[in-house]
Amino acid sequence: SLVEAVAVGAANLAHLFAPEVIVIGGGVGLTGKSLTDPVEAWMLEHGPVGLSHPIDVVTAALGDDAGLAGAAGWGEAFGRRDSARPVPAAPQEARVVV
Repeated sequence: SLVEAVAVGAANLAHLFAPEVIVIGGGVGLTGKSLTDPVEAWMLEHGPVGLSHPIDVVTAALGDDAGLAGAAGWGEAFGRRDSARPVPAAPQEARVVV
């Protein structure tokens, strides 16, 4: 099932990285509590042991629009520059004079 596949993947990642929170986004994250609650339960049973707090499992705040927001931010930061905005100068090499 989808829930079991996500839970197994989340548990595997948790064993590798021991995160404080796992965020599920995209179309899968739109399922909400019907996914996060069983994944949290799976994490308690099969996830890393000895952590000071259980790993929270939440859905992404932007839901299915996270990719769009990231692309827009990328375009703003690194996209084509128009003539109205100045292009920053390339950094100069540091020279040491002795």
